[in-house]
Amino acid sequence: MRNILLETGLLLAVMAAAAGALWPSVKNDFVWDDAIYVSGNPLIRDLSPGGIKRIFAGTHYGLYKPASIVTLALNYRYCGLDPAPYRITNIALHAANAGLAFALILLLTQNTAAAFICALLFGVHPLRVESVAWVSERKDVLYALFFLLSSVFYAAYVKNRSRIRYIAALVCFGVSLTAKPMGITLPAVLFVYDYLLGRQFDKRLLPEKLPYILVAGAFGLWTYFLLGSANQFKSGYSLSDRIFFVFYGLKFYAVKLFYPVRLSAIYPFPARNGGALPLDYLLSPALVLGVLLLAVKRFHREKPLMAGLAFYIIAVAPALQFFPSGQAVTADRYSYIPSLGLFLPVAVYAERLLRNLRARNIKFAVIAAACMAALAATLFFAARARCRVWHDNLALFSDAACKYPDISTSK
Repeated sequence: MRNILLETGLLLAVMAAAAGALWPSVKNDFVWDDAIYVSGNPLIRDLSPGGIKRIFAGTHYGLYKPASIVTLALNYRYCGLDPAPYRITNIALHAANAGLAFALILLLTQNTAAAFICALLFGVHPLRVESVAWVSERKDVLYALFFLLSSVFYAAYVKNRSRIRYIAALVCFGVSLTAKPMGITLPAVLFVYDYLLGRQFDKRLLPEKLPYILVAGAFGLWTYFLLGSANQFKSGYSLSDRIFFVFYGLKFYAVKLFYPVRLSAIYPFPARNGGALPLDYLLSPALVLGVLLLAVKRFHREKPLMAGLAFYIIAVAPALQFFPSGQAVTADRYSYIPSLGLFLPVAVYAERLLRNLRARNIKFAVIAAACMAALAATLFFAARARCRVWHDNLALFSDAACKYPDISTSK
């Protein structure tokens, strides 16, 4: 009973911290694409059976995301065009995601402290601001909700072989894809969960993954077709350029998670104009491959690290711009689910450090715990400060232009 009470208390604390970190965004105006997704979107103004049919039968600006549109329509029906309720909904979804992250890591590791640390880092990190403070990114927090729900049901299924939980996991996966296609990585991530749960890889595991693979494949092809038909791919970049983009993205998101400075609404594509890519891009493959080879060679027996790296690489893969599109080469929102992969080993090793210090010297353990709490507090207040940047278009784009003056001239 004491463990259940402790876990419940920690879960609620994580959710409260996640909500508190993003709460200042409630006072913000609609910004950027909110005119397309909310104030100027006719789809959200009709929740009649015919309106619902139109939402699910078509696409919106090149993507199929009916679940996200429906939730925006519910906000509109009950709150009109007041921005606050839309963001309160986003914050509630994010808080729920932090709670689900705690539950998932607890199921995967049976380590309450590590689950708390991982979920807390996920919930209060300033990279979360774009996904929550930007109403248009409802699709981000909504797809993540069902991605994590599916993950929790799957982990529970592995533990007790409940067919109901397996079906629930598959249904949640499907719903996740109707919010945002980013969730197509889940079938591969399931193998990471198997590894953490001690399942030996066996061909007999493949049939249970087949429904996920078929659903993900269908949505992946559909999304590729929609992006291509909407002419969103950027031209002018060679195959080698795109390979550099992939490695740059892998490095970029990892660095920002551990050193979240110079965050921006827009990270422009590098200008070509006949010249080579910037040195930062050219060095990225050597840096990323070097780190991965070192990790595999020296720490291949460290299950949290290997699983965390695999989760991160798989989950972030759709955002790595192998097919360049949009206005930016990277975006803070794409780190939402992938960040859990890198926070997992950090949390496990932080808990291990505290446990070892407590066994040797309680004073050192208290100092280490205080330092970790200070780090979490720093991220918490950095996220709250970042929310103010998203107050309106002037503040948002002034901030981006100040950090990246070449935004208007990037290819």
